Amino acid sequence: MTRLWSPKAVWQIVVVAMAAVLTPQTLLLYHTTIVLQSLAIQSQVVTENAIRITQATRNLSGYLTDLERFARQYQVLGDPAQKELFDTAAERLQAPLEEVIFFVRDPRQMEAAEQISRHLTQLRLQINANNPQAPELLEQLTSFTELYAKLDFLTNGAREQLRQDMLQQTAATSEAREKVIQTMLILVPITILMIVAFTVIIVQPMRKLKESIRRLGNEDPSESTPIALTGPSEFIRIGMQLEWLRRRLMEVNEQKHEFLRHVSHELKTPLSSIREGTELLKEEVVGNLTRAQKEVLELVDENSRALQHMIENLLLINRNDNPSVQLQEKFALQRLVEELLRYHSLSLANHGMIVCIGGPPVKLVTDRRKLHTVLDNLLSNAVAYGAEKGHIWLEWRMSDEGLIIKVANTGLPISETDKAMIFEPFYQGRRKRKGAVKGSGVGLAVARQHIISLGGTLDIINDPVANTCFRIQLPAIMTQLAGSA
Repeated sequence: MTRLWSPKAVWQIVVVAMAAVLTPQTLLLYHTTIVLQSLAIQSQVVTENAIRITQATRNLSGYLTDLERFARQYQVLGDPAQKELFDTAAERLQAPLEEVIFFVRDPRQMEAAEQISRHLTQLRLQINANNPQAPELLEQLTSFTELYAKLDFLTNGAREQLRQDMLQQTAATSEAREKVIQTMLILVPITILMIVAFTVIIVQPMRKLKESIRRLGNEDPSESTPIALTGPSEFIRIGMQLEWLRRRLMEVNEQKHEFLRHVSHELKTPLSSIREGTELLKEEVVGNLTRAQKEVLELVDENSRALQHMIENLLLINRNDNPSVQLQEKFALQRLVEELLRYHSLSLANHGMIVCIGGPPVKLVTDRRKLHTVLDNLLSNAVAYGAEKGHIWLEWRMSDEGLIIKVANTGLPISETDKAMIFEPFYQGRRKRKGAVKGSGVGLAVARQHIISLGGTLDIINDPVANTCFRIQLPAIMTQLAGSA
């Protein structure tokens, strides 16, 4: 629909939508109004005719009775005044008689009306002949019974015609109601279809806009697809601005990677010299060291290792490695854990922290280097953010899903806000890190990236004992109980 009609602005869509939706309803209202107006006019006509027939028949009966009385009084008394009254009653009878005749349609009733008129005319002629005892007048007076019967036949015919008109009015009302219902059954679905169509026209660009913004926020700018929105001009302009923002993010992302590569390289060169000098001093190549000097040297060595660890994390998060490339190696998990504890033994001793490890003897067939980096980052995080003289748990077990490894510690828990962002690169939570060396905010991001590349998951879970608990889940295919086939 948008291909056939390309709106320039959202307000145009709204105006056209309102016009299109209101048009069928307006037609329905107009049609209903016309039908009701026609029915009202017909009902008014039928009502007026009923009133006219009722009055006319009532007057006919009274006037005919007066006419008979005046005629018989004239025949008996011969009083000219009675003749004048007879003439007056005859003239008054003519109007309601014509009124009734107007409503009859049956030929027999029309003939009865003509006979009544002829009889009244002859009666007036006989009375006006000034001979009250004339045989002809006596004959006309004796026919009043027949005249009453014909008048009843005529009025009954008029009433029957009125009843037929009322039945036709009822039928017309029913037919009009059916037409209104049929029209409504046609126009209401059309209205609903138009509402749905214009809703799609309005919502579809909004949905594409939301999807573009979501992709812009979640995807890597260097791997994101170009943004091009269709629809009204406002959405097209917003799409152009989002595309500009995407390109700008690509440039900034590339500059960030370039900066990290440069800084990491520049830092590794002097750090290597520091590490080599530290090793020479520890081996006492240049002379024997005192106990205090050895403690200072251990402190320098620990901090240089921590600095090297952060630089390696920066290089890992900045490197575009192919996650499908794995260095498969078979090794015992417990030995890897013991190696990490020896590496962090000085930091653990300085903070008085107690480490609890445990789990079944498990051998893994996976990339040892990546798992070493993951556990090293999680253990460093537990030491840096754990409570002084607190506890650290590094436990593992086998389950139906595979190998479960938990790294937990006591101390301040991670807030819900930080949990949602803790695995994002360069994000540092609100908790304060211990020690002189500040974190870079990439350790957990590197850990999750490595675990995902190994086919597993890394999440934060709630633990009944520890305040902070990270859980690693690796597929069963790469794990094996020691001693099993």
